[in-house]
Amino acid sequence: MSPVLRCAALALLLCGTCRAEPIIWLDDNVDLKGKRTLFVPSVRNQTGKTFEPDPARLVSDALHERLRKGGMTLISRSESGREFITVESGLMDYEAGSALQRWALPGMGATLCVVRSVLRDGASGTVLGEIIASGAVAGGGLFSLGAETTIPSSVGAEIAQAIISLVDKRAEER
Repeated sequence: MSPVLRCAALALLLCGTCRAEPIIWLDDNVDLKGKRTLFVPSVRNQTGKTFEPDPARLVSDALHERLRKGGMTLISRSESGREFITVESGLMDYEAGSALQRWALPGMGATLCVVRSVLRDGASGTVLGEIIASGAVAGGGLFSLGAETTIPSSVGAEIAQAIISLVDKRAEER
């Protein structure tokens, strides 16, 4: 086995993180230019299960923090007198996993988080687009301790970055 493949196999064994680019759908007729004002309610847990720590809260916190850092203006529903986009997000699937199981048998005890966000026109409620983001850790054993908090946080940050990129990309295209 070549040294490069050995290093790649070792990295996967130690880390085991799977990250996919978010799936983004945006209607072709949508113009997001100048729409940097967002109403972002808390992420809803739609799994039907309860978890500790709460992954929906972790996704919400990371989503809000990254949007603010990206120059977006977050408003409350009562401030909605101006043009804005509503970002409604739901935790669709979540498994907390177990670092001990990942250590004993990579692939077992995986941590998984899937979130779906719907972008709506704030005034009309018309769907402008959707973003689906996911993250997982399937290996790494003790090196993957804390994945039950880092994976939901990274998924929230990915959704925020996708929104920022869409607004910036559409603004540059016009």
